[in-house]
Amino acid sequence: MTQVLQQHSEVVRSLLAQTESLKETLTSVTGAQSAQNHLLLALKTELETEKQTKRAQRRTIQDLRMEFHTLREESQTWRNHLRRMEVEVKAGLQKSEVAAQEVTIEVKGATDRTNSLGKVIRSIQRSLQGLEQTVSRHTAGLTTLRRTVGRRPQLSPDTTSSSPPTDAPQGKTVDCPHPYARIGLGCFTVHSTQQLSWQQARDHCRGIDGDLANPFDLYDIVLFLDDSFPESVYSTSGGWGFWIGGTLDTNGTWQWVSGIPVGTQVDFWGRGEPGDALGNDERCLFLHGWWRFRAGADPCTSEKYFICEKKIDL
Repeated sequence: MTQVLQQHSEVVRSLLAQTESLKETLTSVTGAQSAQNHLLLALKTELETEKQTKRAQRRTIQDLRMEFHTLREESQTWRNHLRRMEVEVKAGLQKSEVAAQEVTIEVKGATDRTNSLGKVIRSIQRSLQGLEQTVSRHTAGLTTLRRTVGRRPQLSPDTTSSSPPTDAPQGKTVDCPHPYARIGLGCFTVHSTQQLSWQQARDHCRGIDGDLANPFDLYDIVLFLDDSFPESVYSTSGGWGFWIGGTLDTNGTWQWVSGIPVGTQVDFWGRGEPGDALGNDERCLFLHGWWRFRAGADPCTSEKYFICEKKIDL
């Protein structure tokens, strides 16, 4: 019985030892399983991360494909636009070439017309020079004729400057009140010692019971001035200009102070006169020795010598 108990005890101890061994094995297995669980969790996490990365890559690839498609469409649009621009530029260049050819033709035509016009102008200038020479010869002849018949009187000493020569013969002045003297068919006084504006000169003439000269014909006055002031022909300073009673109205018509239109015959104006008198505000009439006392236009505020006239009944 004892022996059986001992054997039974040994069996129990053996079972206990096996149980302990099994417990240790179970503990090892449990640890290994726990490590496997941790590893599996890490693998799952890594797999999820990889999935997310792949999804992000797929989205990026899709976005890149869409962007590439958009860029390709925009590129095609720009190519079409550039083609249209190229066509338009070529058409514009062709039009420019045609326009340049037309302009060249027009310039050549204008040059030819200008050359032709220059020839005409030179011909006219030669004709005018010849006409001036003819007029000068006739003027000299008429001056000599008037001196011979004694029709051109000299003004009284009170009315002219002592500087310019006045060697015309003395004529009858009984019909003209002082300070006027007869020149041709009118009564005039030439003021060559004082320069005034046009309005001041007219006021002066009115103060001596007259007005600025507005004769029916300037011929006799021109002859008198041309003979009395010969040095004025060589003066370009304007010092020998004489105001007379003609003005330009706003309609571009020259009128005497009496209201009668100024008769502008062929040899009335000096060379280049009156020009754009209205545009240049040159609205007052004067006689200048540089043009052999033909008429010119000047601003009314300029100061010049002047000629007064008293109207009388003949």
